[in-house]
Amino acid sequence: MVKQTTKLRGEAAFDLFYLEVFGTERWPKLKQALLEEKRPVARENLFAKDNGNDTDTDTDTDKDNLHKYYSMDLASIWAAQALMQVPIQTPIADEEKASPTAPIRVLDLCAAPGGKSLILAEGMSTKNVDGEFVLQGELILNERSAARRARLLRTLNDYLPANIRAKIKVYGHDASSWCVRDKSDGYDRILLDAPCSSERHLLLSSNKSHMADWSKKRTQCLCREQYAMLVSGLQVLRPGGCLLYSTCALSPLENDGLVARLEQRFFKRRGSIEILRPTFPQGEATKYGWWILPDQCEGLGPMFLALFRRSS
Repeated sequence: MVKQTTKLRGEAAFDLFYLEVFGTERWPKLKQALLEEKRPVARENLFAKDNGNDTDTDTDTDKDNLHKYYSMDLASIWAAQALMQVPIQTPIADEEKASPTAPIRVLDLCAAPGGKSLILAEGMSTKNVDGEFVLQGELILNERSAARRARLLRTLNDYLPANIRAKIKVYGHDASSWCVRDKSDGYDRILLDAPCSSERHLLLSSNKSHMADWSKKRTQCLCREQYAMLVSGLQVLRPGGCLLYSTCALSPLENDGLVARLEQRFFKRRGSIEILRPTFPQGEATKYGWWILPDQCEGLGPMFLALFRRSS
């Protein structure tokens, strides 16, 4: 258990906190891995078309001006794919939803910059008789930050066909109050890639004042926000539906610690939530989820994932 006082600040406090989390043997190696530049993969855009012209094979866009590739961490790709691949446990009365192509409702609560949202859209799309992609169901994207929401909109416009983009709704609400605002009948799949400590970004940032101001209070405040977001998401999850919670944080307060708190407080009042145990090509199991850390996963991550299902 981390007992560090919140009065300590700066990189010394940062190192002390994570030394207590990971130990004196692992933390120096993990920190060194975090300091190395991330190596994103160029993920092919399913919606982009072949230009049909050998001279255009090196262009970044297709004939409809859709971007062909989106660069993102492989761990982030696995996260979004995991949510779309886990079966929905439908009640007998709704057996038609068990079909892989059945229309579903999907919500991305913290959607910017949009890479995971593109994967959700691809997972919900099928081709019609004319060979055009059609979105099967309803995809709702939310991003509270106006600046990040603008980036999300650019991503959607750059990567999605007009007919797909037209069916996607984008909102700018606080994810922690979504359950209060939403008056629908719920969602089959929810992605919550929550704002977090993002220690790798902190270490690589050219703005050294962010590290100079670091204290344990930062992660304590963030985990309270994350808890409210996660509870809000679970309350609009349909019976049989799944929610994937993810962060790029190292702090246990924002990962397993958050799920433990949820289990103690929320599950006791709403016993219909179960924790699933997905595995991924790389990483390690935690008490409640899965961790992909760069010191042991060829530079990938950090990424913490926990998957929940509302019993049907």
